[in-house]
Amino acid sequence: MSTEEYLSTIEFREDDFEFRNKDHFEHIDTNFASQSYWKDAFVRFCANKGAVIGFFAIILLVFMAIVGPGMNAYTYYQQDISRQNMPPRVQKLEDMGIFTGRTVLHTTRGDRVMDPYAAEGHEDVYYWFGSDALGRDIWTRTWTGVIRHFQTNRYPAISFTLYERPHKLI
Repeated sequence: MSTEEYLSTIEFREDDFEFRNKDHFEHIDTNFASQSYWKDAFVRFCANKGAVIGFFAIILLVFMAIVGPGMNAYTYYQQDISRQNMPPRVQKLEDMGIFTGRTVLHTTRGDRVMDPYAAEGHEDVYYWFGSDALGRDIWTRTWTGVIRHFQTNRYPAISFTLYERPHKLI
């Protein structure tokens, strides 16, 4: 007997398709059905603390990538060898005793405080994250690097969304 012949001999009754525990049947949630897709997605997103923190971290990175390089007078390519390896120094925080541009050397003869800004005659120079071995501002290079990162990763993300994801759904 073939499969088609066997299936044609089966008779279905009305009670074959009833809920098993009809007495304890839960009602359909009408509140869920009344919410739109976007409202439900927003409620679920807000309930996930990690997603909210990550969202605001990305917003902060994008904002700093746009505004950060223009917050001081240095450019991405500007370098000055006489200002190499300077420690962080911030103008307003310097008065509070933090980010003063001074470094403490701990030696066997005791601690020695060094101020490379004063030693090299750069009292009016401020590097918020310090400078690197070529005298470039690390603050500007950091936020310009974030811009480059977003620019280079935009195309793979779009490609993945348009090409890979639909194929994985099939």
